[in-house]
Amino acid sequence: MIINCFLHNKKPINLLHENLDFFFFGKKKISFGICPKCGHIFQSQTISRRELNIHYKKMQLHIDNLGKPSVQKKEVYKGICQLLNMKCLIFQNLC
Repeated sequence: MIINCFLHNKKPINLLHENLDFFFFGKKKISFGICPKCGHIFQSQTISRRELNIHYKKMQLHIDNLGKPSVQKKEVYKGICQLLNMKCLIFQNLC
């Protein structure tokens, strides 16, 4: 699915694209682009809404039956959040 800038509905200038192998979706082309009008950088090509809807409907069945997350799962998410925060700080310092 190709996405335009949500601010101006302009077709993006592609900056980067990569073919990634997603766990539930297989190989998909993902790209990032920049709006020629405002400079907003965003994911311009992604997995289709149809595929996402099918996936989330399947996931909902599993999530509804899980109950509270385990201590181990909480620790994994805590580690992921710390890693993302660190990467954001590094990115901010580069700008």
